[in-house]
Amino acid sequence: LCINFANEKLHQLFLQTMFKAEEKAAAAEGVVLPQRAEFCDNAGCLAMLEQSPRAIFRLLDTCCAVAATPQNFCLQVHEVHCDS
Repeated sequence: LCINFANEKLHQLFLQTMFKAEEKAAAAEGVVLPQRAEFCDNAGCLAMLEQSPRAIFRLLDTCCAVAATPQNFCLQVHEVHCDS
């Protein structure tokens, strides 16, 4: 989970640096881009992992504190994020 989280954070940094910032700079300079670059924004994935109170990492901390099983953790994640 931590390796996936690190990869998602790096992906977001890349998106911020390469796409979002360049689009903003072009707009500020009045440059009309022929078409918007398509990219998969992973902000929702990061929010699900790290934004309290529904963060997966918070659920994991809670499960570890009460010695829950991996199955309990998976069930909690599903209950909290089934609509995400």
